[in-house]
Amino acid sequence: MATQASALTKAQPVEKLTVHFNVLSPIHIGTREGALLPMEYLYHQGSIWVVDESKLGRFLLQRNLMDQFIQEAFSKNLKKHGLSGFFERHARNAPLNQLAPEVAAYSVPGGQPDMGEFRPFVRDGFGRVYIPGTSIKGVLRTAYLYAVLKNEASHTQSGPHPREREIEGRINGLKTERNRERAKKFLSAELQRNLLQSWDLACGGSEQNRDILRCLKVRDAYPLNDKVQTRVIPISFLSKKSDGTHYWSQKPREGGDLTVWVEAVVEGTFVTEILWDQRLYEAFQRENPKKSLPFSRTPSPKEFLILAMNMNKDFLAHETAFFGSKGDSEAGRVRSWYEKTKEKTKGALFRIGFGSGMLSTTVNLLWSEKLRQEIRNVCGHDRGTEPAPKSRRVWVKSEKECVPMGWAEIRLADSATPDASKPSSPPAKASDHSVKTSPPSIVTAPSVTTTTPSKPKTATAAPSVASSVPPSSLKPTSPRGPVPEAKPSAPSDLVGQARSVQLTNQLAMERLLKSMENAEEVQARQAARVLKERMERERLWKSTPFRTDIEAFLEED
Repeated sequence: MATQASALTKAQPVEKLTVHFNVLSPIHIGTREGALLPMEYLYHQGSIWVVDESKLGRFLLQRNLMDQFIQEAFSKNLKKHGLSGFFERHARNAPLNQLAPEVAAYSVPGGQPDMGEFRPFVRDGFGRVYIPGTSIKGVLRTAYLYAVLKNEASHTQSGPHPREREIEGRINGLKTERNRERAKKFLSAELQRNLLQSWDLACGGSEQNRDILRCLKVRDAYPLNDKVQTRVIPISFLSKKSDGTHYWSQKPREGGDLTVWVEAVVEGTFVTEILWDQRLYEAFQRENPKKSLPFSRTPSPKEFLILAMNMNKDFLAHETAFFGSKGDSEAGRVRSWYEKTKEKTKGALFRIGFGSGMLSTTVNLLWSEKLRQEIRNVCGHDRGTEPAPKSRRVWVKSEKECVPMGWAEIRLADSATPDASKPSSPPAKASDHSVKTSPPSIVTAPSVTTTTPSKPKTATAAPSVASSVPPSSLKPTSPRGPVPEAKPSAPSDLVGQARSVQLTNQLAMERLLKSMENAEEVQARQAARVLKERMERERLWKSTPFRTDIEAFLEED
């Protein structure tokens, strides 16, 4: 087995898998800034125009409106009536359809004139919608913990999970904690330390350095062929009482249905690349011979997706039961959506982003209803004995359609690698954390005509792939991506190029990062350090869309 592992390391130190996420229901990934106020956007003829501060400043100066703008901002009129109201009063000679492009960074269909604030979708430094790799990895991290804990429960005949008493003790100790966010972190920290960050390394290091999921890396996900549809939509809260009836959550003060407006991707496909660092994993294995991962086969990106799908399979069953026949008819429509989606996708599901809820982002589905209520009451809002969680964020798309948030179908790019049902390498060694699973069906991505996306990524564009195939034909992509191409040779002076490349030139940066991927590890890391230092000096590091790629070369620093 050691010989086989050594051969794998030499042949493929990092295994890469190209993954398509086909959007099934609205996905929203928020920004650090949160919601935009009416003074930060314009509404005109069914579209929202998000203001660019520099453009707005120039416009106000050119029209001699800066003083009025400042006065209304301090008098709170601007916040109350919005930027649209300001221009209607002070820039009557400029119709909004002409004015909006002059002051806006981009526009999005949807919204309403009186919607108040809304939450924009996260964008990169070039203004393009994307899903951060950290968000995707967060889902895979939860799925890993869920698989390990579910396996622990499988050893008990009946009754609560064997860790419930331990969790109850921590909850009792947090009842006096006023900061609920800190309570949430404290509650999950011990589980992560025990199950993820307890691996030893020869070099020692902090808990973060000893986290086994350092071996897993996920690229930012960009739209396939730069084509996704975003829309500003209203999200409502469908809640459930203890008697099983459903109702719409109400605004606490003024009354009426509680609604949150978000910019969500409602249609399209995202493409990402998931990587497994086999060399780093073997370094962990050498120091932890009795430990292993919760897989029935050799660890790989595909195995992590299977963990996520198995977790979502349980969640899908729970949600279908949650939306029973009692109460509002919209509950039955959500239930119908889940039933149809389960049949359509064969369980190859992934959930991410705003509206995923407590159960999708934690391992709480494994606990008893009583313990979930206690966790909710201490770490969130105290709702007594009401269901935990009691509400779901949904989009009432039409009179006949009501859909939950955050669902996507997983599709993999086809290749000529061996059949996934016949692993080419031996299964992972069994241990207390091993889980033997029957993966839900995953199909390959449908045939598409692709061009190289103009996105700031080093990964190749999604390939032309074969039509849907049976689950047994699940195949990962080749290490270099699914599009056959000659590997560019590494330049003789990679570090020199890192010192001289124009940091805001997208094509030049993409070419350099591609060369770094094909260079020696030490040379690539030196070039990455140079790029990071330059970007920090020029204050580009936080906004650059290449940050994730550069950090991937610095993982072992």
